[in-house]
Amino acid sequence: MATGTKIYPPRPVVDRRDLPPGPSELPVIGQSLRYLRDPIRFMQEAATYGDLVTMSLKPALLLLVNHPDLIRDIVVTHHQLVGRGPNADVLKYAMGDGLVTAGAEDHLQQRRLMQPQFHRGRIAGYGAVMHEYATHHQLSWADGQRVDMAREMGGLTLRIVVKTLFGLELPDDVRRIGEAFEFINNYLVTRVNQPPRLRRLLHRLPMPYTMRFRRARAGLDGIIFSSIAQRRLTEARNDDLLSLLLEALLEDADGNGKPLTDQQVRDQTITMFAAGHETTAVCLTWTWYLLALNPDIQSRFHAELDQVIGDRAPTLADLPNLELTDRILADRFGSGQEWRSSPSTWAAMVFPRALCWPRRN
Repeated sequence: MATGTKIYPPRPVVDRRDLPPGPSELPVIGQSLRYLRDPIRFMQEAATYGDLVTMSLKPALLLLVNHPDLIRDIVVTHHQLVGRGPNADVLKYAMGDGLVTAGAEDHLQQRRLMQPQFHRGRIAGYGAVMHEYATHHQLSWADGQRVDMAREMGGLTLRIVVKTLFGLELPDDVRRIGEAFEFINNYLVTRVNQPPRLRRLLHRLPMPYTMRFRRARAGLDGIIFSSIAQRRLTEARNDDLLSLLLEALLEDADGNGKPLTDQQVRDQTITMFAAGHETTAVCLTWTWYLLALNPDIQSRFHAELDQVIGDRAPTLADLPNLELTDRILADRFGSGQEWRSSPSTWAAMVFPRALCWPRRN
């Protein structure tokens, strides 16, 4: 055996009867077609089978973890025992080796580099921008007007993240970044729902859909690399997150005394963009929807805002006094309360490290 060859455990033989219950399945294909047709509806049905549910998405058997305590055990308490899984490879198509896709050791190192950019003082500065943009956005609405809240929240968070991340606010810049990211996100969703070998093949082939993705990614990269180059050429200090990241990352290097490359800075920038735009927009959209379904909570929510903030601008110092608002956004209500939020990221896959085998191309 060659020196350094890894020895992996044998693939386990699992008796389906020993696994938790799950929705009915068909021979050979299991529940794959139902999942592909409507993944959210299928997972909502699967969730009715209990806190731990078996899903047969051929050729894999997956366990749906459907209880917050169990989810916390996996992603927080015992996070060192699980890996990102094959879906992280899909995210790398756009995010590269950023904070979300990095492995355990790289993730810890990157987190230590990134964390200072989110201390209380800098968050207060971002908060001022968010308040300004949110106030301006609501002025475009009229009493009694019907609006598409998903589109409105997507547009609002896009403008905020482009301003706080890149320091850009011209409508054309915002539009180009938003359109590129929207297509990239849709492409990733498509690839995630394909079998690993098929999606790797399709991603490599110069097919029209893949080529459109490459052009969208190249357009976004052009904006980011141009912004990095501009900040390196000027001595003026900017307050946008990219400037702060570039300054901190180049000073702190990569933990080995080497300055980070433009590509590494780009990967972190894309990761921050994804985290600040779509996930926030989805969270806000579902929050307004659920408040509309729960008028009692909605009235208490407005009463708390009136009491704590009133007519002035909110500040970071108000957060400890916004107890109900915090519970709404964090989905912390008692089991008897009619409130069940839909998370901004509604599905993620993790895999036990002891059961990870070498990928076969």
